[in-house]
Amino acid sequence: MSNDFVNKFSLEYYSEIISKAKSLNYTFCTVTEYFNLGCPKEKHMIIRHDVDLQPSSVQQLIDCEKNLDVPATYYVRVCGSPYNVFDYNLFKSFKDAEKAGFEIGLHTNPVEFAKINNLNTLSVINSEIKMLSQFFDVKSMACHRDMNYIYNSLPFVEENWDEIKKENNLVCQAYDSIFFDNSAYVNEGIHYFIGWRDKKPEDVMDTGKSIYLMTHNHWWYKNHPFELR
Repeated sequence: MSNDFVNKFSLEYYSEIISKAKSLNYTFCTVTEYFNLGCPKEKHMIIRHDVDLQPSSVQQLIDCEKNLDVPATYYVRVCGSPYNVFDYNLFKSFKDAEKAGFEIGLHTNPVEFAKINNLNTLSVINSEIKMLSQFFDVKSMACHRDMNYIYNSLPFVEENWDEIKKENNLVCQAYDSIFFDNSAYVNEGIHYFIGWRDKKPEDVMDTGKSIYLMTHNHWWYKNHPFELR
């Protein structure tokens, strides 16, 4: 495989990606903003982060985005999470980010959590959103899936989306087909090593197509990958 896909996920590289997009007159928006705009097919970029692990690395990503004056969407876990989103420092990071125009949404695997704990799946989703909405303006959600478990919540969310949306006053869910129909989805993947899954954001920019950039904070670093573990 080409060396272009090898993990070099430093914040310096991240800044270069955003700076190039800005130089090409891309408009940056949150997931919900992009949806509300009708998901334009050209010159728009969504920056999305799924916070699965290593919350200590979140603040430096937020700082980088603030310095570059671009908003991002952070999807955070509540039930089944290896971290506490209401931890003093992490909570403050997300609240400050929201005040700066960032979006905070729910990252969830409700089918898994409900099956393990013998709960109703819809009740799990609704409870998570209600908890998070006590502190954040939650307008969207994104399903989470651990690689070591079989449960995939996305089919359940899609099947019950109208009810979930109405009950929780949501605008969209991050895997709605319109996002993928109207933009190039760019994310990291594991191909013996961590790298871009099938294309780099820089290459998509050269086409002018809108970009849905989905990354994970725990793979991005300032000096080296182990600095905040």
